Amino acid sequence: MNDTTCDCKTYRQRKYIKSPDDLNKYLKLTKELTENGVLKLTGDFGDNSDYYQKEFQCINCGQEFILECEAYHGSGGSFGQKSKITSEHLIKIDYLCRRSRIEETYRGKDIYDEKKKGEWVYFDCYFDEQKIRQRFNLPKTVKYYEYDGRSAGQESGFVDELTNDAVLGNHPFYGQNRNRKKIE
Repeated sequence: MNDTTCDCKTYRQRKYIKSPDDLNKYLKLTKELTENGVLKLTGDFGDNSDYYQKEFQCINCGQEFILECEAYHGSGGSFGQKSKITSEHLIKIDYLCRRSRIEETYRGKDIYDEKKKGEWVYFDCYFDEQKIRQRFNLPKTVKYYEYDGRSAGQESGFVDELTNDAVLGNHPFYGQNRNRKKIE
């Protein structure tokens, strides 16, 4: 269970690595957090010359984190809360958004029913439903969801009915008007 008052909460929102300096900053940060007893290293899967993938867990609340980056150029990666999406289809869309460095605005439980299993993630982009469906050959169990509440909020994206995982972004109308990146 995640504790929203835990020391690790500051590091949950994904931060993108855009340069070798950014990579060094997050390598130093994770080393300090490990040495100070906030995080423990649970996996080191990269070769640490061309690709970093280090996984951590908060000692207090158990939240999992991941630092992943192409080390050769020192870019194309991120540090933040590790994905818990289990949908084999939505994992790919989640990864595409992260690799595209789209700002992650929320990652956690279903915002409408916290008792349901599954992870919901919101990105500051919008999706081309048809192109994403074709690109990832999405089955009928992955529904496209749109909500235009005008003043009460707006969103759209994909929900897997089998796992209750969701990858969501802006409603296309608002995403276009706000010049957000279109994910195809």
